[in-house]
Amino acid sequence: MSELTEFEEARRRRRRKKNWRRTKKLAIVLAVVAVIGITVFAGRQLGWGSHLTNLAASLRGGKGFPVTLDRQETRQLIGVKGGVALCTDGSVTVYNTGGVITGEFLHSYNSPVSVYSGGRLLTYDVGGTDWMLTNKTKTLQSGTGSGILLGGTLNDKGTVALSRRGGSGLSAVTVYNARGEEIFLLESGDCYLSVLALNGKGTWLAAGGVTSGGGAVDDSGVFTAGSESGFVQVTASDGRASGSAYITTVATPDAISLTREDTGDKVEALNLDPGEQVDLKASAVYKKMALVSQDANYTWTADPAVGSVDANGVFTAGQVTASGDLTVSAGGRTVTVPISVAGHVNTLEDCEGDLYAFAATETASFASESDLNYVRYGRKSLRLDYDAAGGAASLTGVLSIPAGERYLGVWVYGDGSGNTLLATITDQSLQSRQLLLTALDFTGWKHVSAALPEGAVAVSALDVIYGGGEGKQTGTLWLDQFTVSNEEMHDTTPPALTLTVSGTAVSARVTDDVDRSIPQKNLFLTYDGERLGFTWNESTGTLSAALPAADAGYHRVSVSAADASGNLSRASADVLPAGERTQVFTDMGGHWADAYAAFLYDAGVTNGVSAADGSLLYQPDKNITRAEFFALTARWLGLDLSQYAGVELPFADSAELPEWALNEVKAMYALGIVNGALENGVLKVNALSTISRAEAMTILGRTQAKGYAQAELTFDDAALVPSWAADYVKSLAGQGVVSGYNNRIRPNDPLTRGEVAKLLYSMR
Repeated sequence: MSELTEFEEARRRRRRKKNWRRTKKLAIVLAVVAVIGITVFAGRQLGWGSHLTNLAASLRGGKGFPVTLDRQETRQLIGVKGGVALCTDGSVTVYNTGGVITGEFLHSYNSPVSVYSGGRLLTYDVGGTDWMLTNKTKTLQSGTGSGILLGGTLNDKGTVALSRRGGSGLSAVTVYNARGEEIFLLESGDCYLSVLALNGKGTWLAAGGVTSGGGAVDDSGVFTAGSESGFVQVTASDGRASGSAYITTVATPDAISLTREDTGDKVEALNLDPGEQVDLKASAVYKKMALVSQDANYTWTADPAVGSVDANGVFTAGQVTASGDLTVSAGGRTVTVPISVAGHVNTLEDCEGDLYAFAATETASFASESDLNYVRYGRKSLRLDYDAAGGAASLTGVLSIPAGERYLGVWVYGDGSGNTLLATITDQSLQSRQLLLTALDFTGWKHVSAALPEGAVAVSALDVIYGGGEGKQTGTLWLDQFTVSNEEMHDTTPPALTLTVSGTAVSARVTDDVDRSIPQKNLFLTYDGERLGFTWNESTGTLSAALPAADAGYHRVSVSAADASGNLSRASADVLPAGERTQVFTDMGGHWADAYAAFLYDAGVTNGVSAADGSLLYQPDKNITRAEFFALTARWLGLDLSQYAGVELPFADSAELPEWALNEVKAMYALGIVNGALENGVLKVNALSTISRAEAMTILGRTQAKGYAQAELTFDDAALVPSWAADYVKSLAGQGVVSGYNNRIRPNDPLTRGEVAKLLYSMR
């Protein structure tokens, strides 16, 4: 019996060798692929329930249709020559184009997969052991084996390749000819060969697989990947049906990225408030494919200075301003995200509007103040007149406080009375308490702040408590820029602003060291002083706009921005004439101020001076008179001068004003820009006198809103700047309007008409 067996085995080997020669040479191509089925990160847990459903499928068309399948799970619908094949959980059925069954092949496979080629159907049980080869009417071959099937394929000649787990290694691929004879065996000891392909002649086989990574699945269906890269098959069954999944474990990803759990936005940097929490999600990719992972699969670390992060990626910012890095790593890959923790400021009341939030009482009244001497930011402040003869005075109102804010801030112009300023705060339970802001033992502007009580919802009153000396029961205060913040801070740094003009396209970027974003209402875009519409992306801090087409004139584009604390910044750019420009003023050819004078002419600010020969002059090197300067500035502001015709001027020398400058001076006086000067107790305007550079810079400074950063004056003659002009000179220097010459500013020298043209141009 044993000899006979040995003889049969020898004959089988000869037959196998013969078949090998008949098919010439079967070449093997091994392709290692990244993912077969589900790809997970090392250590990841994956859960799924038992989703076993009964589906009904209908095929329509022809007299045999519709075909209804009751209580069968449809696996595949495959186009075959002359009809379709339907693979279900119980059979493979072939229909012709009329919907008539030409062949029905029953099976008991748990996870059937069908492949069609050359008039044949290969159906095999993934995760099982059985397979069959059929045509449209009958079974051609069938087989079973000891190894679990991983994959299969066939070609037009009827050659079949099947991959199974086991053999002498992890998997083995068996190739059968059209007669069902085994013609080749490929075994793999380092990977599961689950992806197969045959060429048309059956002379080439491509097999792909991945290495084994192990892993385990518990009774609840939770799969835990192994710690090393590899491949595993998971099979689930409810006793009637089963299914398999192929899972690749990757220990070393190609890259790691972070997103926010709440928004899904990619995180490349974080700017957070003190104590703020953000839930981060880490993701990894391998060969451009996303890995299934959990935050706990990664190692999370953060600089202690900026905060802490837990194992699930929840970062909690520290309580003080700081900067540092958050690092996330796994499998030798790392991503680092810079973090900035800083408090924020929100504007409660900027005092630029109608002050509807306040209400007068018998002891206190209020008004909108436009005298820039009593304005800290913008163009207006709140004037508070009080009478604390009864011991206290109160101005009521409601300034709503956003949730989570911890500090109240306000600018106060003190009256030196020695009284005390308090704020009444209302909390969520409508209980009130007084908050000490400052003793009024100073004059001029001072920023004050105080910690808000827990649950504060509104500032309901401003209170002045009498505590000064005799005659100090009454007085006047000015208040500006009410703010709240989550950290005690005094922000005096303006936003950073860059502006670019290319052709008619305008782009700008605005950032702030405290405010995360600037609202659109705090930005202005102007073209020759006239406002233009623009598009603002608050999240990125970018502005875009389109300008009018270039013409023969000079133009000026500017962007200004204000932060929540009232700090202002401005950036400007030139728009040059298109083509050659005709010389307007005959005395400006080659002069350094030519473009500036032409700009004023184009803007209708100056008409020049007519020469005897009829030409137009600008006279750039002539010292400008005060009347000329006031007139140019008023026109440059674009004021409707007719509105000021009825203004009464208080100047003793008003009669000396030229007619062409009269309404201009009236407008400048009415706006508080021109105040005149006292000479021996007499108020004069000195219209025909020259104006000094310090006087001109003061006048121009008064035309602007308050809030621009003041630069330290480092000019060699900075000590010569009058005290009354110092703040305005510093502001214009900070904006780059005033730069001096040879490091001198010459504040007391007269101003020329050419210098005026440059100043007005630069302030656009």
